[in-house]
Amino acid sequence: MRLPAGFPRIFMTSVTSLLPGTLAAELEESCLVVHILDSRTHYWQALQQLENRIARLTNITLPVTD
Repeated sequence: MRLPAGFPRIFMTSVTSLLPGTLAAELEESCLVVHILDSRTHYWQALQQLENRIARLTNITLPVTD
């Protein structure tokens, strides 16, 4: 997870469980463990979009990753 510690990460964890077929199970440092019911879905894309939206909402510039 690229969001900084504190509210942005906690909010991301909470909202992740609202995505269909997901459960945010654990947040430790910058790692969010998410249980996915159907791995054939585009869950990774949905999580990245959610992280980007939270960054915009909280006025945070995320580091670029490859």
